Amino acid sequence: MKSLGKFPDRFIQEIVGQPEAVRRAEAALIRQGDAVSRLRRAIDHPEPVIFTGMGSSYDACYPAVTTLAGRGVDCWMLDTAELLHFRMAALKRAGVLALVSQSGESAELVRLVERLPADRPLVAAITNGPSNTLAEAADIALDTGAGEEHGPSTMTFAAALAVLDALVGDPPFERAALEMERLVAEPEATADRLCEWIDGRPTLALVGRGSARAAAEMGALTLKEAARFPAESLQAAQFRHGPLELAGPRLAVVVIATEQRTRELELGLAGELAAAGAAVLVVSQDGEAPDGCESVAVGPLENGLAAAAATIPVQLLAWRLARSRGLTPGEFAIAGNHPDYPRAVLEVLLVIPIWSISGLAGVLAAYAVEIYPTKIRARGGSLSAGATKLGGVLILALAAAAAATPSIRTTAIVGLLPMVLAIFFLIVFGPETRRRSLEHIAKTQLETAANSDTRR
Repeated sequence: MKSLGKFPDRFIQEIVGQPEAVRRAEAALIRQGDAVSRLRRAIDHPEPVIFTGMGSSYDACYPAVTTLAGRGVDCWMLDTAELLHFRMAALKRAGVLALVSQSGESAELVRLVERLPADRPLVAAITNGPSNTLAEAADIALDTGAGEEHGPSTMTFAAALAVLDALVGDPPFERAALEMERLVAEPEATADRLCEWIDGRPTLALVGRGSARAAAEMGALTLKEAARFPAESLQAAQFRHGPLELAGPRLAVVVIATEQRTRELELGLAGELAAAGAAVLVVSQDGEAPDGCESVAVGPLENGLAAAAATIPVQLLAWRLARSRGLTPGEFAIAGNHPDYPRAVLEVLLVIPIWSISGLAGVLAAYAVEIYPTKIRARGGSLSAGATKLGGVLILALAAAAAATPSIRTTAIVGLLPMVLAIFFLIVFGPETRRRSLEHIAKTQLETAANSDTRR
């Protein structure tokens, strides 16, 4: 594991690492110049272009698809699960199928590639690294150069946006990296300010249009992944069709106003929400916002790079909310893109110890029966068995109440601590029962108790 240096955890380290990820993406694009040119030429053909991915990789497609569609290119995006199960026929007339995946091993995309017909469209893979299933199966493979990442997508998202921007334009990578460095210059102070802004409100929505939808969707996903906070992303106009009724003191809204064509519409919505008592944060190029709104300026950026910068405030908010809830920021409780250990190691760390504890519990149950005198052995054995069952119920209650994040560390502590205490007390106070009859054990125990009473 790399040193965290001045950072308290890996998630905020990776948030702050995004400017360098954009620079690495630019360097990777230069190295892959021929592949980039070939893919750009393919996209310019009249056949439809389909972008597909899952999670943050799908979200990263919004800016490129918005730009291409605005030029008249027959271009659309589908989440891979929908494409795989319901829309495979759409591939018959497609000219390019662009697969976007951080790892290049996403189950849905791998299955999609396996099911492609012989007369498939040109397949392009945009992944973090060249050695993966999708890159090897593609006609054109582009490495985003994001680098190693462990928590919710931050650097990989920014790098994917940078590469996709390069397919549809000539993005200012260094300017974007400098603006992002400004946004993460004081990450903890910015996170504290954003936490004060939301002020405990239970409902959070993120809205945007066009390329800004990438930031809104990714922001909501990060809040759910990193902070277990229920956030919802909506297209800004769709927010007016029903969800606007939520406007009030219990609502917080992040308005991503980085699309110049709809900027005034977004600012108008922000003003209405603030007037209704909602907490509103406007993220725009220049930081302009209506009265009563907080604001963050991302600088003169457009398309994917603007979305990458606009996501940073929400990432920092997610980090602070996670810490305030006693969570390890960015630590996956159920699933993750990049587990710290291979699956086989996780099985050794979790399955074998749990199996061993169960076996040891059986041994201790037999021992507990041995050490009780004959007259109360049945009662003693029952009490021992009852204590064991009570412990199992308490563990289930602990998990149900989410009193601790289920991680390898927590699982090990919860399972190990009671066993260590039991072994300690047995070593110190437990009588030796090996090769001794139950009657002899009972007699020794009674004599020990009698001597103890006499000394008193």
